[in-house]
Amino acid sequence: MSTANKFRSLRSVLLQSAAAGLLALSASQAMALGVTLCAEPYVQALPVVGNVPMWGYRQVANVAACDSGAGVGTASPGPAITLLPGDPTLSVTLVNKLTVPTSIVIPGQNLASDGGAPVLAVDLVGDACTITASSTPADRLACRVRSFTGETAPGASRTYTFNNLRPGTYLYQSGTHPQVQVQMGLFGMVKRDAAIAGNVSRLLFASPAAAYDVDAAVVLSEVDPDMHVVISNTLGSADPTSWKAGNNSTLNYTPRFFLINGKVFDANNPTLSDIAVSGTAGAKVVLRIANAGLTSRSLMLNQGTWKLLTEDGNPYPAAREQATALLAAGKTTDAQLIANPLIAVGVTDRSLAVFDRRGGTDNADGGALGGQVARLAITNAGAAPNTAPVVNAGPDQVVSSLSAALTGSVTDDGQITPVTVAWTQVSGPGAASFGTPQSVTTSVTLPVAGTYTFRLTANDGEFTVFDDVVLSFNTAPVVNAGADQTLTVANTILTGVVTDDGVPGPVSTSWSLVSGPGTATFGTPNAPSTTVSFSAIGTYVLRLTASDGQLSTADDVQVVVNAAKHIGDLDRNVILLGTLPWSTTVTIRVENALHGPVANATVTGTWSGGGGGGTSCTTNAAGTCTVLRLAIPFAQTSNTFTVTNVTGAAASGPYTPADNHDPDTGAQASNGTSITVTR
Repeated sequence: MSTANKFRSLRSVLLQSAAAGLLALSASQAMALGVTLCAEPYVQALPVVGNVPMWGYRQVANVAACDSGAGVGTASPGPAITLLPGDPTLSVTLVNKLTVPTSIVIPGQNLASDGGAPVLAVDLVGDACTITASSTPADRLACRVRSFTGETAPGASRTYTFNNLRPGTYLYQSGTHPQVQVQMGLFGMVKRDAAIAGNVSRLLFASPAAAYDVDAAVVLSEVDPDMHVVISNTLGSADPTSWKAGNNSTLNYTPRFFLINGKVFDANNPTLSDIAVSGTAGAKVVLRIANAGLTSRSLMLNQGTWKLLTEDGNPYPAAREQATALLAAGKTTDAQLIANPLIAVGVTDRSLAVFDRRGGTDNADGGALGGQVARLAITNAGAAPNTAPVVNAGPDQVVSSLSAALTGSVTDDGQITPVTVAWTQVSGPGAASFGTPQSVTTSVTLPVAGTYTFRLTANDGEFTVFDDVVLSFNTAPVVNAGADQTLTVANTILTGVVTDDGVPGPVSTSWSLVSGPGTATFGTPNAPSTTVSFSAIGTYVLRLTASDGQLSTADDVQVVVNAAKHIGDLDRNVILLGTLPWSTTVTIRVENALHGPVANATVTGTWSGGGGGGTSCTTNAAGTCTVLRLAIPFAQTSNTFTVTNVTGAAASGPYTPADNHDPDTGAQASNGTSITVTR
């Protein structure tokens, strides 16, 4: 291949991957498919050359299983990932067992919402670099994109969550230096169907024309064994000094082997590369075709035609009936064909085969080793295909004790093996314990208060599906109604304090009257701080209650409204007798804290001028009494009466001069304690 063609192929891969770099959208989904993939080196035996270094994916149950050798063996392509039609969220936990950083992207879909920012670097591995305003052109040129998303460091793990995945067939692959890492084998297929209400068929997209019965993956790839050896000895080495060695770029790419689903066709043993399809006679079969190589391929059937329905997950306006399907690097397409309607139950038909008509069936060394050739082994299984379990971990809960019940549900078609379930803890401030972790319903004990996420996982022998439930521990609000008060007036301010953990929601508060001789009127009864006024003298108990929607707490405050006495009114009157000495009266009203009359109270006072008599009086039932000042000399034009004390009235409290007042204006106005009478 010419240098120009090499660059076009590389650019095609980069453009396919860059399409995944659209703005990531974050959405909270009730369901999510979760897989754990180990990215690690392995060797694959190829004809003539023997073992060739490869990088691939191994699916395991959890991160720890990557070190145990559990799970399906490492391979390229990696395991096919199938999402349910109603579940647009895929969570991939990537465990990096390589010596260089790696990552996960799905070209044609949004980047992982939690994947992190793209990584700029000056080399294939090593520290990242940063472009700043002061960077020189040379700096900017050297600091190129190494990864389209955040990376997982060697020996580490990271979860990539893909939200709002569109229906279709896509490749998932390394987003880090894809020319090398995808070529080494870090790729696989992910698919998600659409659904129409009332239609029980499988649908590629939302149209009855896209219905099918069974599907099969057809992933095309290439291997340049010399390139793989160089990459393995440099980027695959644990010695950092070898990472920058030359000739480990796919600019020197010369593939010699051409594979379908990771296998080279062997004419002596063709069943090894068969594409197994299990359906029924006359079933609609969809081949999900993806090109993970760096060169374009033209795939076709050995006989007849197929209907091309989609391209890169996008449906065609109308099906294209063609003999071939042209796939550029990174491209996917869905092709539909009809299985032989005469296949008997239990019989496998291998009359159809797919092959690359552009040379992928040959090898560069001239050997007749086969290549991108594979037969369709369509078996009439006489039963419906397996579907993934449907998992529901139950509604999120708010609990107020350190134990709770998890009530999940799992439904499955029972096609392969009885479904197995397991509860695990995803997050929380401590390690919780499950009563029966292998049951859909179980008790769980929390070590400390906090927010926990638990996962119910189901496996039917083919599909692994999980759903999460969140348990939030709720503590009751803490309420303080404030300090007790003793008043000499009929109103005050209550300053309560309420604190809460915010679970399960905002706290609400309210004031109420518990006991008292009269009514209590609150200014803002639903606020911790409020004004309050009382209708009668006596002792009141007021209650502040707070509720978070699940738990409530109350605290009481005592308010004593005293019957303290004060002057509520001073009125004057003048008695004139021509040019003779004159007299005056002052009428006094004594009130309690609620401005009610105080009877049998003795008022004493002093006069500022001449005259005689009239310095005290005792109030009647209306709370009033009058003092009379006689024989004031005519030459004295005014006289002032000042209250000095109020005593008596056993039902009332002490005299409080500070509360004295006079409601009058004009000639009868006074300061409530002294009043001046003018002749």
